[in-house]
Amino acid sequence: MINRMIYGWLIKGIIFSLFLLSIIWLLDKKYIEEGDCVIIVYYVPLSLKDYCAITILGCSAFGLSNLLNQGYINKRDLIFEGLVYVMIISILCIKGNDILASIEINWPHTYHPKPYLKQ
Repeated sequence: MINRMIYGWLIKGIIFSLFLLSIIWLLDKKYIEEGDCVIIVYYVPLSLKDYCAITILGCSAFGLSNLLNQGYINKRDLIFEGLVYVMIISILCIKGNDILASIEINWPHTYHPKPYLKQ
């Protein structure tokens, strides 16, 4: 019984990790870099297509996780896992553009060059 539960949670963990990696990849593709000497980074705001892609990824990961683990996990754990997926999808759909805007680049936009003084 314990081995079946460990197997079930291991499969669920792998599928959840793949879901998070695919979300990170999707968000990473939204950045645009421009410039020759200094690279300025912009992001493309999330569109309806991106929100649908995030929702489909989450639903398919949850469905695949439960399809592969039928009989290994009890109903309470299934509800908990579903709530985790719903929370992540909701946060990404509500705050996705804020997450994209929160990146910090080492080159500040308020940089003012100072004159070079010979000593």
